[in-house]
Amino acid sequence: MAKVSRILALLAVVAMLAAMPLTALAQNQPPHIVIGTAMLNGATPPTGTSVTAHDGDKMVGEAMTRDGGRFTLLVSTSEGTVTFMVSGVAAAETLEWSSGDRAALDLNAAASQTVGRQGAKGDTGPAGPAGPAGPQGPEGDAGARGAQGPQGPAGADGAAGPQGETGARGPVGPQGDPGAAGEAGANGAAGPQGPQGDQGPQGPAGAAGMDASGTTGIIAIVIAIIAAVIAIAMPFVMPRR
Repeated sequence: MAKVSRILALLAVVAMLAAMPLTALAQNQPPHIVIGTAMLNGATPPTGTSVTAHDGDKMVGEAMTRDGGRFTLLVSTSEGTVTFMVSGVAAAETLEWSSGDRAALDLNAAASQTVGRQGAKGDTGPAGPAGPAGPQGPEGDAGARGAQGPQGPAGADGAAGPQGETGARGPVGPQGDPGAAGEAGANGAAGPQGPQGDQGPQGPAGAAGMDASGTTGIIAIVIAIIAAVIAIAMPFVMPRR
């Protein structure tokens, strides 16, 4: 008997464990995602305006508008038609809820219009008065940096700056090879004659010469004798005619 009781208790525990995932699944159904743009009284509401979803008197979702009135709203479990409000003003659009579905829906809310809402017992009442706009939400994160544009044209040259100071003189380089000799230049013009120099000292006296008076006389006598001989001999030498 005790063994049968233990078996029944074990089966009861297994049944409870098997039922738990089904219960959790029923309670945690994926929401219906609504993406769209909200308008309030014909104008785009400011960033941070409240957009709410309602199942009768129960709010089943809330989001804040971004720039341009865009919003993304997650609508949790609902039993039927979902209505919407923008900053407390009822919108004309409704939605049939479906778990895990995704829908694009633009909302138009106006304080003057009367929109029926699903009451607790199915009766439809008038839309409530518009509430004050909520405070503006925090500024969103900066977007990703865009691609770099093409390089623009080069600008005009700027004015020349002042001349800088003269730098230090560099070291002397090595001596180069000697160049080829140039051509000889033309002779220059003769310069003016210089002044006459001073008279030099008198040279030493020469050796004494021979006495020429006796010699000359002798030579004259010899010549005279020769001339006389020739004169005497000429008649005899010359032929007669």
